Amino acid sequence: MPVHRAREQCRYVDTLSLFPAPAPATSPADPILKWVGGKKRMLGRVLPHYTGQSTVVEPFFGGGALSFHIAGRHPDVTVVANDRLAPLIDIYDAIRGDVDTFIAEVEQYALPYLAKSTKPERRLYYYSIRDKYMTGELDGPAVLFFMLRCAYSGLYRTGKTYPGRFNTSHGFGTEQADFYHTDRLRAAAALMQNWQLTAADFQSTLTTVGPDSFVFLDPPYRQTYTGYTDEGFTDADQLSVVDYFKAADALGAKVVYTNKDTGDDFYTRHFSDYSIARVPIKYSVNSNCADVGRPTTYEVLVSN
Repeated sequence: MPVHRAREQCRYVDTLSLFPAPAPATSPADPILKWVGGKKRMLGRVLPHYTGQSTVVEPFFGGGALSFHIAGRHPDVTVVANDRLAPLIDIYDAIRGDVDTFIAEVEQYALPYLAKSTKPERRLYYYSIRDKYMTGELDGPAVLFFMLRCAYSGLYRTGKTYPGRFNTSHGFGTEQADFYHTDRLRAAAALMQNWQLTAADFQSTLTTVGPDSFVFLDPPYRQTYTGYTDEGFTDADQLSVVDYFKAADALGAKVVYTNKDTGDDFYTRHFSDYSIARVPIKYSVNSNCADVGRPTTYEVLVSN
C-alpha cells in the first residue's frame, strides 16, 4: 500500500528548496503546440517525481509538454494521451498517421500567411480563415493547428454563436518561416506511434493505470475560464479529479497533480494525506499583461 504523509504534517512547501529547476534542454521532442496552461515551465518541478515508469498517463493532455519530454528521452515509454477536446486529439492523430501530408495541408494556410508583409494584413488573413472555420466552410486538424500556432498565447476558446468551434483572437503576428516547426512535427509523429490517443472523459483512463504508471493530472484551472468544451469543468468535476488521484495512488501508481493556487483551503482539505508544494510561475495569459507584464502567481503541485 502507498505510504502517505501523516495528516498533521501536511503543509505547503516551496519547491525551489526541494527541486532546483534548470530549464530542460531544448529537444526535437518539444511540444508541437502553444497551449495556455501548458506545463513546459513546470517540467523542472514535475520531472523529479518520474522514476522510470513504463507508462505515462495524461488524462488532460493539452500541449503534452511532459509526455513529449519524457518520451523524447525514453522512446520505449507508452503514453496514454487523453483530452476531452476531440479536435485537439484529431491533430495528434493526423500527425501520427501521415505527418508529411499534414505538413503540406498546414502550409496551404501558413505560406500565404507568411507572405503577408504587415501585421494588419496577417490579422485580416487569420480572421478570414477563422471565420470560415467557425461556420464549417473549412474544417479539419490542419487548419485548426495553423490557427493555434497564430492565436493569442495558445488559448483555445469557443463561443456561443458557433458552439464548439474555435474562435480565439489573433496573436502578435510576428511568426517567422517554419513557425509550425516541421522538425518537431516529424519527431512527434515518430514518438507517438505506440501512444494511446483518446478523446474521452478523463476518468476512463483510470483503466490504464497500474503500479508501473506515472500519472500526471493537469485539469482546467479552478476558478478560471474553462470554456474549452461545451460541457465546461465544474466544481464537481474538480472533486472527481481528486478521487481519480486517490484511486491511482491506491493502484500503486506515481501520481502528480497541478492546479492554480486559489488561496483557499481546497488542496489542504482534499489532499491532506499527500505532499503539497507551492510553485511560483508566470502565466502567459493575463487580462492586463500589456500594462503589468506577466505577473508571478503560484501553482500547487501535489504528489504521493
